[in-house]
Amino acid sequence: MKLFTSLLLLIAMSGCSKTEPAPVAPSLVGTRWSAFSFKSVATGANVYELFRFTTTTNVEVYSATEKTAIIGQIENRAYTYVDPVLTMTVNGKPLVGSASPTLIRIGGKDYTKEP
Repeated sequence: MKLFTSLLLLIAMSGCSKTEPAPVAPSLVGTRWSAFSFKSVATGANVYELFRFTTTTNVEVYSATEKTAIIGQIENRAYTYVDPVLTMTVNGKPLVGSASPTLIRIGGKDYTKEP
């Protein structure tokens, strides 16, 4: 009887093993991040620097007032992201920072994720 119970327990345990799904690598594509840059002396508006990740290798960088009116030109930069390290190419040189689900730290600034 003990042999039968042991065998039954072994079969039940082997049937219950679950394979954990492979973790999904985080992606920045489709996200937008902002950091306060300065207050305009002329208009009094707050000016923000924004990142908009358009592909797995391209990020748009631009400034905007109150996060809506774009100031100047949109600059496209190459980037790589291997969680948590974010590297952007600025004037041909790498700028290394880090990214979490809610914060990017790069170039001495903290960028928060936009909704």
